[in-house]
Amino acid sequence: MNKWQKLVTRLKKSSLQSRLLALLLLGFILIILASTTLVRSYLQDEYRMVFYEHKQKLLSSLVNRMEVELQHQEDSLRNIVEHLVTSSGWRPQQDLELLLQVALTSGHFDDYVLLDDQGVAQVDVPFFPGRQGTDYSDRPFVVQALEERKAVRSSPFLGRKTKRPLIAFTLPVIHQGELLGLLVGTHELLNNTTFTALSRDYSQLDSGELFILDNRKNLYVASENDELVLQPVDAPAHDLLSDLTHAEDNYGRLRDAQGNSWVYSKATLPLMDWTVLHVTPESQVLAPAESLLQQYLVMKLLMLAASGVMILFMVKRLLQPVRQAIEQLHSAVASDKGYQPLDTGIHGEIGQLLEAFNSLQAWRDHKERLADELVSIVSHELRTPLTSIQGSLKLLDSNEVALDSEQQKQLFSLAYRNTERLSYLVEDLLDMAAIKSGHLEVQLQPCKLSPLLEEAANNLACPLHSRQQQLIKLWPDKELLVKVDPQRFLQVLGNLLSNASKFSPEQSEIRLEVSSSNQEVKIAVIDQGPGIQPADQGRIFERFSQADASARREQGGAGLGLAIAKELTEAMGGHLRVESNGQTGSCFYIYLPLEPSHA
Repeated sequence: MNKWQKLVTRLKKSSLQSRLLALLLLGFILIILASTTLVRSYLQDEYRMVFYEHKQKLLSSLVNRMEVELQHQEDSLRNIVEHLVTSSGWRPQQDLELLLQVALTSGHFDDYVLLDDQGVAQVDVPFFPGRQGTDYSDRPFVVQALEERKAVRSSPFLGRKTKRPLIAFTLPVIHQGELLGLLVGTHELLNNTTFTALSRDYSQLDSGELFILDNRKNLYVASENDELVLQPVDAPAHDLLSDLTHAEDNYGRLRDAQGNSWVYSKATLPLMDWTVLHVTPESQVLAPAESLLQQYLVMKLLMLAASGVMILFMVKRLLQPVRQAIEQLHSAVASDKGYQPLDTGIHGEIGQLLEAFNSLQAWRDHKERLADELVSIVSHELRTPLTSIQGSLKLLDSNEVALDSEQQKQLFSLAYRNTERLSYLVEDLLDMAAIKSGHLEVQLQPCKLSPLLEEAANNLACPLHSRQQQLIKLWPDKELLVKVDPQRFLQVLGNLLSNASKFSPEQSEIRLEVSSSNQEVKIAVIDQGPGIQPADQGRIFERFSQADASARREQGGAGLGLAIAKELTEAMGGHLRVESNGQTGSCFYIYLPLEPSHA
């Protein structure tokens, strides 16, 4: 058995209060987890979007500054070209060197090289040994400038003599329509004052790393790490930046091969066909969100703790009546004083529970009374006929009393009638048991109604004759067809007629009337008895129940007839009801559906 199973088993054995508190604790944990997940997701999304917007503004500003700076560099180079020639051609070399020395102080370029129309270096400032006389005509940007006679911006390259990573601006020197040469201004990428200043200003605003990538050669133009300059972006060690350069969106997040998550923003520099890229570890971007989330969790835990204390107090107050009820029940059992109704003055489910317990106990008391009454009734109903049978048989078996044939016949008749009475009682008890267990058998079949009514009336002839009562039969001449169990229907009608005879005075009338309407037939048994009080009309169909307890003593019976009649009528698809003004006479109605051919 693992820990969870042990915990569940322990909770099953614990008190209701412990279970409620455990459920509340579990609910609090689920609320905290769910709310924390939602809040974290919301905060992270919000912080990312704020970060993206912020970075995009900074990068746009940075690109604009770089474009302005590059344009200034090109403009300064054009201004120098205008002073390199006179009306007769090139200025003297000393003047050219002096002019380039002055231009160097502007800081737009790190050095200048003047090439002739063949691409051979003639003047370089500052002077670098071996550079003058070097042929640069194989450089792509030099070839393009010589052929197209226009300004050319180069991609990053490695200086042939300086062995330093450079970038060059090349401008043709044209005099009277003739190409005299080229002026090349270069930057050292590792000592690019423009990039260094921009990167420094940018890094002061936020953390992360800034890169400038050349899209044509897929190389690093500038980086805070000098070792990356002129390195290919597609190198295996730079897989993250390689993926970012090919990303379609200008901002987003990406996960590298090591599983680290990065947030990036990028912008393009069309003037140089460069990409300015900034990457930041996502953990740094989301650090403020995590800090805010921690504060939220602390506040949430404090609120839940305060709520938990209040709920604990309310649960104890709520369950106090239950504990008192338990103590009351234990006290009643221990003292054997009987059950006392529980206090149900409280509202809500607890009050309903106590009320339901009181109702349950009242129902059990009612069942016990019914059981006691059943024993009393059955004992009385059995004892009376058994006493008569026993007395009759004892007289017949006695040799001390001389009986003539007429007396013997009367004794046999008395024993037989009491035997039938016992048989009826046993049949009623068996029928009631079958009804209670749900095993009552009813075999429905189409039957003509009038023959069944005649048979029920004939079965009652003897009791009616003995009490000088008259049965008035009223039903239509047309034949009605109903779907019933013949024997069960006779049993229902016999019970109603027998009760009408039993409770009606002698020399009275009992009416048996039949009418049909609305797809059903209505059979009425009307007597002239004492009537049934409205309060008792619903109770007479219960088992072992009669409207007046004294009636059972006067008329006999176990109080099962009407209950059985009601159940049998409903089993045959009909229903049984009673009407009485509570003073004189009662009317019992049997409603049965007509067969379609007679509906």
